[in-house]
Amino acid sequence: MELKAIVFLICVLMCNEATCDDGGILQIHYPNISIEADANGNITLQSGADASVYVIPGINGGSVYFDGEDLLYLIKVINGLPPVWKDHSSIGFFHTAFGGENVNVKLEAIDPENMKMEYKVVAGTMPPGLTIDSNGSRITGKVPDVDALYSFTVRATNSYDKYADAVFRMQIIERNQCLLNHPCQHGGVCLDMMGDIPYQCNCTEQYSGMNCEIRCSTNSLGVKNTSVIPEAMMSAYLTRENYTATEGRLGSTAGEGKGWCGENDNSWLQIDLGKDFLSGIFLTCLRGRVVMVAGFKSL
Repeated sequence: MELKAIVFLICVLMCNEATCDDGGILQIHYPNISIEADANGNITLQSGADASVYVIPGINGGSVYFDGEDLLYLIKVINGLPPVWKDHSSIGFFHTAFGGENVNVKLEAIDPENMKMEYKVVAGTMPPGLTIDSNGSRITGKVPDVDALYSFTVRATNSYDKYADAVFRMQIIERNQCLLNHPCQHGGVCLDMMGDIPYQCNCTEQYSGMNCEIRCSTNSLGVKNTSVIPEAMMSAYLTRENYTATEGRLGSTAGEGKGWCGENDNSWLQIDLGKDFLSGIFLTCLRGRVVMVAGFKSL
């Protein structure tokens, strides 16, 4: 006799009301039925010879729980199959890219139960500049300009934490970025390099920037701007009376715009830019005659 028939008989024998409570052993609070044993008691469901005991959840998504665990879910996990990687050789996946190239490699693992897949690198190292995109289905990015072979393992995991690994090998071929793109403008000389900086432009003295695209005269540092060059960075030696170093700022209106004036040829005006600033300075522009300032020609 099935479990539902047994419960029905007990109900009929013990009560005819919508709510039935026998003190904790059998409780019916429609539409729920609860069977509980006393302390140290057991609940036994036993069928007859060659018969079965059925526990049948609701047809609209019900489940069977044991000590808080969803038994139907656990059965699905146990019976579930891991993902399978699509179309790869016996040694995994292989991809070739040229230095500086944008890469877009699709990750294709098939789940037998059509679950959503998650991908992550679990061994090795991807080429710098590459990541698994936010959608988690492609390897994208720009590869470095180097001659190198990278090997890494990507794991595909489904919702049941079943997974399959695949080895990816990516060969990167360095190429001359100067000949490929001719990036240097305004007479700059291109020097091919490797790594994160694929090339370097040696610009003429009038231009700067990665590709010599910036005209220095239209992109001044702004010495007149005290937020760029504070007064503490300016000093002077043998200054003529009533003059200060800060009055030497180009375009300054301090001191009625009179500028800075030294006592004699031994006088000097100094702007302490530090090594970080100096690496990007190509020309200096001052009021007065042409001079040499810290090794840079001033106009």
